Amino acid sequence: MQNIENSILKISGSDAASFLQGLITQDVVLQENYTSRYGALLTPQGKVVADFIIYKQDDVLYLTTWQGFATELLKRFNFYKLRANVMVEDVTSNDFFSLSLRERVHDRAGEGIIHEHFSSVASRHLLSSGEGRNLEYSITHCLPQAGVDFHTNEVFPFEINMDKLNGISFTKGCYIGQEVVSRMHHKSTIRTRTLKVNANTKFLENEKEIYAGPIQIGTLGARLGTQGLARLRLDRVQEAIANGLPITCGGVEIQVEMPEY
Repeated sequence: MQNIENSILKISGSDAASFLQGLITQDVVLQENYTSRYGALLTPQGKVVADFIIYKQDDVLYLTTWQGFATELLKRFNFYKLRANVMVEDVTSNDFFSLSLRERVHDRAGEGIIHEHFSSVASRHLLSSGEGRNLEYSITHCLPQAGVDFHTNEVFPFEINMDKLNGISFTKGCYIGQEVVSRMHHKSTIRTRTLKVNANTKFLENEKEIYAGPIQIGTLGARLGTQGLARLRLDRVQEAIANGLPITCGGVEIQVEMPEY
């Protein structure tokens, strides 16, 4: 099992909420105090730079993210803040603070379209170090893992099911990448999703490419025994099923499940 560590960024200052509001996918202006929400920073082309859990406490916002995203987030936030009254800090090293914040966010997490799914998204970021990472639950509920199922600038938010996990506000104003996300949402041009897959035997450790017959249709990410998560082209999965083509990874035949949203 891969050891996934997390970082906590603190966004403070009188412009903290309005600053984030113009950058990320989630609506933090409407977010109530002492609650958690799921969101992401995107590129102008609509791809995920980093996803995170946002915890709001008075005029301060805390972002918990995979540690592999922290440096890039700090860099981009500091680039965008210009003259705004905002301070961006990495407070991960404050062990007492980090533990306290983890407990508060975990207790409060759960608001969203799918309560148990959103809560597990919070858990994956906040409690996902080493064996504490609930891999089985993440696979069962199609919750992609940063650093395992996707990396920065690699996927659109729909490909990691952010729209199904209340990670995108479709009613707030503009933010970075909003035009691309809105277009994909309204035109239903979502061709790729992260789905649960089941294998006939245990997945081979180093195999990633998934094929329908001779054509690659996706990539395997997190796995546990005979279960895993795969980023797949929906049209090609449907074609393979309709034509009776075997779907395989490293020669192991797999079955694809649609998520229960």
